[in-house]
Amino acid sequence: MSAWFLFALASAFSHSLNNLCSKFLVSKIPKSLIGLGVYFFATVSLFVASFINGIPDLGEKFLIAVLITGILNVFAYFAILRAYELADLSLVFPMILLTPVILMGTSYFILGEKPSLLGFLGVIVVLLGLFFVVRNSDEKLDQKKIDSKKGIMYGILVAIIWSISINFDKIAVLNSDSFFAGACISLIMFFGIGFVFLQQKNYFYIERKIFKYFPIIFITSIFSVITIITHFKALSMGLASYTIVIKRTAVLFGVIWGVLFFKEKNFLPKIIGSAIAVAGIALILLSQ
Repeated sequence: MSAWFLFALASAFSHSLNNLCSKFLVSKIPKSLIGLGVYFFATVSLFVASFINGIPDLGEKFLIAVLITGILNVFAYFAILRAYELADLSLVFPMILLTPVILMGTSYFILGEKPSLLGFLGVIVVLLGLFFVVRNSDEKLDQKKIDSKKGIMYGILVAIIWSISINFDKIAVLNSDSFFAGACISLIMFFGIGFVFLQQKNYFYIERKIFKYFPIIFITSIFSVITIITHFKALSMGLASYTIVIKRTAVLFGVIWGVLFFKEKNFLPKIIGSAIAVAGIALILLSQ
């Protein structure tokens, strides 16, 4: 089995656990504080790992790639939060699933990558399966969310941003390594989110929240670091579009966590959608 697939699958698994912890935290503390804590620990951990592993020789495209993807991901971070404020997960996430489709076009122009016909078909099948899973989510429409159309548009915007930034993720890691590239991008994310965080008031209230939920923030950060490392490892070995569509299978792990921890129902349609997605994964692997 291809190494890139195992790293991408590991990234999907750790990302799903990251989302599980974040789902708990999001109702307890400000969203910007979650991101600030996560990216602080990620930056420190990845720089330490990079120094231990040895600072890599940097290619000439490293700096510009890191700056572009770091800035784009700061915008994407707040855009996706805004999307979830305006519309429900079952409406927003299908828009995010457009990322691998758009990425097949952007990676061709930026990276020169061209998936095979069988691989292209596999990507489409995986996305159809994931779409079926999300559309059968137990999360109902929230009448308090006054503008779902705007939320959907933000979701599409995030998909477009990621379909561009992921290419520069790959350029960054190919011009360094997974530890140093991840550390530098996390640092930009930390400062970007920190700038927004400093606009908030009532710091005493926020400080108390940090101490109260520090263990969960720390655990979330560990999963984030694992996600970042495996993400860059997979990108350095496989096509960007294949890597990201496998990473999106975090939705399938999310189904399991939903049943185990949140007692979600409507399980059969999700199983069917999961089976479709797995069939698509098989097609991608056969195309290698």
